[in-house]
Amino acid sequence: MIRVAGSMLCVVGVLLFAAASCNDTRDCAACPEMVAVPGGSFSMGSPPGDRQATEQPVHDVSVRPFSMSRYEIRFDEWDACVKDRGCNGKDAIDQDWGRGAMPAFNVDWNDAQAYVRWLSRKSGKRYRLPTEAEWEYAARAGSRERYSWGSEMQRGHAVCFSECGPEADQPSRVGTTTANAFGLHDLHGNLWEWVQDCWHATYDGAPRDGSAWEQAGCTQRTIRGGSWNCTSFDVRSTVRGGMPHSIRYNTVGIRVVRDD
Repeated sequence: MIRVAGSMLCVVGVLLFAAASCNDTRDCAACPEMVAVPGGSFSMGSPPGDRQATEQPVHDVSVRPFSMSRYEIRFDEWDACVKDRGCNGKDAIDQDWGRGAMPAFNVDWNDAQAYVRWLSRKSGKRYRLPTEAEWEYAARAGSRERYSWGSEMQRGHAVCFSECGPEADQPSRVGTTTANAFGLHDLHGNLWEWVQDCWHATYDGAPRDGSAWEQAGCTQRTIRGGSWNCTSFDVRSTVRGGMPHSIRYNTVGIRVVRDD
């Protein structure tokens, strides 16, 4: 057992009618590379210096071990699902920014659910979206600071529009940023990532066992991590936002987990 310690949502994008681990695995040729994340506990939410209403109150959470995709899901991984008659047949639109190793965007929360169902069928393992607590725990990778590497932005660690290095005008290929201590890439910026939880404007009443915070009939789901068109402040480990589950944007993608 290890102990580890939103602001206003930046412009979401164009609406389209939408340290490395040795325990990584790939369960099928088209499946994403997965990294084992150890269980532990941490303080979830923004520290006093960054106090944001949507990231309060800070609360202690315990998380069981799980595996997470090393990168955001790529277009070629998404395309394999569509070709195999999965993913609701939704061919994610790349806006001529490239496919292959580019992270798949313009996928909504419902599409993401179809993708993890397909992965589960292909692999015989249980794939799903991360819970919000799992996502933040993985993004922090043991850090109590703004970012997994410390309190100040550093070049090469995030893809964003301002203060991360070169100004981004689109997402980057997966893995162009430095991995965190768990061996995971691109958790700060590049794309917002869908998680399982319904959107709640604060953490009042949030679960403390790492489970997803569901609510009957919710129509908005939570996104984490910020994107390529955010400032450095909006790609902190604690940044969160909410979106209708059926809308696709060019700033939102997915990352998956597997139960171990």
